[in-house]
Amino acid sequence: MSDEELCGWLRSMLPRSGFAPTENWAPHKAADLIEQQAARIAKLEAALREVYETWAGSEGFIPETAPEGYLLQLTKKMALIAGAALEQEQ
Repeated sequence: MSDEELCGWLRSMLPRSGFAPTENWAPHKAADLIEQQAARIAKLEAALREVYETWAGSEGFIPETAPEGYLLQLTKKMALIAGAALEQEQ
C-alpha cells in the first residue's frame, strides 16, 4: 500500500477516533497514530481481562439479599461479555 493509499484509508477511519487531520497531515504521522491506537487497544484488552478475572475470583460469593443476587447476575453477565470479547481476538 502506498503512502497516499494509507493516508486515504486512515483519513476515512479517523473520524471514529476523534482525530481531525489537517491538509498538511504527513504520512509519517500515521505511524504515531497507529502506535497510539495499538496502545489504547492493549489497555482495553487488559481492562477486559481484569473484569473477567475479577468475576472468576468471586465464584465462592453467596448472595444473602435479593439486591446482592441481582448485582451478582449483572457482574456475571459483564464478565461473560468481556470473556467473549477476549476470545474473539485470539
